[in-house]
Amino acid sequence: MSEKLSLVIAFDATSDAFAAEDVFRQNKLSGRLIPLPESISAGCGLAWRAEPTLEKELISALKSIDITSAHIYYLIL
Repeated sequence: MSEKLSLVIAFDATSDAFAAEDVFRQNKLSGRLIPLPESISAGCGLAWRAEPTLEKELISALKSIDITSAHIYYLIL
């Protein structure tokens, strides 16, 4: 499988990761929960991986459920 640039959102709490997954699915935003990549040393151990072009929509969805402590990274995965 070829590696490509991905948007990775790391969460401070597992409950935030699952709430984010729910709101992303409700808004039909593609992506999936993944184990936190080793290159990131913060968070609860879960992250959302998506296309970088979805950043604005994902952030808007997070704000709609009051998740403001997510950390956004761009990684080659």
